[in-house]
Amino acid sequence: MKVYSMKLENFRFSYVNTIDPPKRSQPDYMYTIALFNGFICYINCLTDIDEEVGNMYYDLQIWIVNPDMGESLLLPQRKTPSFGYVLNVGVAYLRSDYKVFLIFCAGKDLKDYRFECEVYSSSTSSWRNIGTMHCVPMGILTPFKSHYVFVGGKIYWLSSLDAPGKILSLDWEGRFKVIP
Repeated sequence: MKVYSMKLENFRFSYVNTIDPPKRSQPDYMYTIALFNGFICYINCLTDIDEEVGNMYYDLQIWIVNPDMGESLLLPQRKTPSFGYVLNVGVAYLRSDYKVFLIFCAGKDLKDYRFECEVYSSSTSSWRNIGTMHCVPMGILTPFKSHYVFVGGKIYWLSSLDAPGKILSLDWEGRFKVIP
């Protein structure tokens, strides 16, 4: 994958580097999900089918890439597979730590259907489940796009149509709040 930068004065692209992370699945399908502090977060989708039940499970390979240095880091796979789609990924950077927040559908089938969030921290190099979501962020049908802002140490999402007009907030420590 070739990475380019663009000069805002004249909208000209200039080549930065070629990134081809090892162990990448589905090499034609990498999505840019976030930019932060000179790094780029890419994802690509992994799928598996539970033959007994017939359900499809989803997970992501999540890459943190430094395009200037040509370096890439594959985050460890999560412990919890997703039933249905992985909904949203948010990336936050504070001081020397970055966190990746992943919102996904949990449960083994529709009767257990719920939305949960896991957080990856670069300081611990591990994932941690931070609980069930109070409402679902907007962007359910477009999971490979960023639908959040990171301001003042918190990530904010507009809520989906199940809670119209509300904002979902998630702080650096992984605490949720719904703002009316």
